[in-house]
Amino acid sequence: MKCFLCFFAVFIFPLANSTPKSSPNWKELISSDGIKFSPRNAHASCVFKGKMWVTGGKTDKYTAYNLLTSHQVADVWYSSNGGLWAFEEYNTGDYFAQNNDVVQPGPIPPWFTRYGHTLNAVDLNGDGEADIMLLLGGYAPSPMNDQWATVDGQNWIYCGFAPWSPRAWHSATIFQGSLWLFGGTPLNNEVWKLESAQLIPRVPLPLTRSMFNNYTYNFTWTRMPNAPWSPRVGMGTVSQWYYNASNSQTLENSTERVVLAGGYGGWPTTSTIRWQKYDGFYSRADTWAFDGLNWTHHILIHKSTYFLS
Repeated sequence: MKCFLCFFAVFIFPLANSTPKSSPNWKELISSDGIKFSPRNAHASCVFKGKMWVTGGKTDKYTAYNLLTSHQVADVWYSSNGGLWAFEEYNTGDYFAQNNDVVQPGPIPPWFTRYGHTLNAVDLNGDGEADIMLLLGGYAPSPMNDQWATVDGQNWIYCGFAPWSPRAWHSATIFQGSLWLFGGTPLNNEVWKLESAQLIPRVPLPLTRSMFNNYTYNFTWTRMPNAPWSPRVGMGTVSQWYYNASNSQTLENSTERVVLAGGYGGWPTTSTIRWQKYDGFYSRADTWAFDGLNWTHHILIHKSTYFLS
């Protein structure tokens, strides 16, 4: 199924060579019952089985179940319309792996409090319908490379550590039917592709009093060539169906690509000032397109007009 998506911040990437159009007015969706997630940032969200899902993030300081104060949360919220939200109060899953000292089942999922992670709806069998949500990495509190899957947003399955290094503020999107992962911190310009997923028995079963599933997923990742854009974090990526109207192309003969924009990145410098060195963070304003093999740098030469370098 072909669709057009927009990524975080107020940024909608138009079809190339299409006539710019004004975006619809934004309207705040007010919860009629006053129930919604706490103010937060650095959370992860996606659309899965007709609902919007919000997981984790950084919020106001609060006292956790262990009486320690924290800004990081581990919670799950969902909504069918963006106005009315429900809190998942009865999480289940692999508490043997993380959070083994919380109430099980309960309001805290088995994955650690975190932020800067990703959450994607993934179609495992190619039938056009997402089968799982996959939560990857993030600060918990250090960068992580753990993998958590769920088929319903309630039962969370620990799927071990990914072959890519621990990271946060990376970006992930569905492209050409697969999940792709880009960049992250520590600063890198890596590209990884999820090739396959297999549901397997959990062997051996953990010797624990904590809850666990007797099955898990085995995910196979492939390391792709590093991207030509500078190492970065916090960038926006979106899968877009593209066509060139000036060449009489239409949506019917469009091709899919990934568009990557912005982020915090670094570049070499001879400066002796610490914050100006390569490992300092700088906001980026570049845009790149990826067809699955090659990256193309888009240079803005005029409002709504792009040049492919």
